[in-house]
This record gives sequence, C-alpha cells and structure tokens, in this order.
Amino acid sequence: FFLLTPAAPCPAVTSFTAQIALVELLDHRPVFTAGYDCMFHAHTLDTECTVTELIDDGSANRSRRVRFAKQGAVVQARLAVPQSICLEAFVQFEQLGRFTLRDEGKSIAIGKVLALDLPAPA
Repeated sequence: FFLLTPAAPCPAVTSFTAQIALVELLDHRPVFTAGYDCMFHAHTLDTECTVTELIDDGSANRSRRVRFAKQGAVVQARLAVPQSICLEAFVQFEQLGRFTLRDEGKSIAIGKVLALDLPAPA
C-alpha cells in the first residue's frame, strides 16, 4: 500500500525513460540492445519489461544512434512493461524511482527513472 494525497496520486505508466548502469550481463547475452527482455523489480513490484530504445550512452558524439551497450556502461533507455505500473521519477520521489533489472535470476542492472511517458488524458 502507498500513502498518497488525493491531489497528487502516483502515476500509472506502461513506458518510461531511465538511466541504467549495466552491472553484470549474462555470458551468453553480453550486449544490451533494443528488444532485450528481462524482469523489472521496483519497490514491491516485479514484472517483465522490454528495452524499446537506447537513447544515449553518455558519449560526446550525440549525432550517432546508440545500437548497443556492454557491461559497465551507463545508458539512457526507454523501457516498456505489459501492464500499467505505479512509478515516480527519481527527482520527485527517490524510493519509487529506483529499480533493478534481472535476467535468469541474476541482477544485470540498476537504474533510476528519469521521465514517465504519461498517457494522454481521456
């Protein structure tokens, strides 16, 4: 359960932008690319997620597209989950803005939510 004010509820999203530090990739999956599937763990939540886009790898060359990242890299990426989840941007609420990515029982990355892709109001 979350204690929130009715005036500022926690947003529910299916995609978001995050900064991800790749800690330890699997031996048989040594590159992190768009399309990478893994488990997303945040606060009490665990769900499948997919990397939909790598946005930035922190290099000075901003004109080239980021295609992949390897272990030890810090990248910005867009992640998508199959169902709506409650998250906050790290700058708004640190505890709801941190997460880990796991694959085959191994923690492969840690990250923080930079921006939420909020749905258009109905």
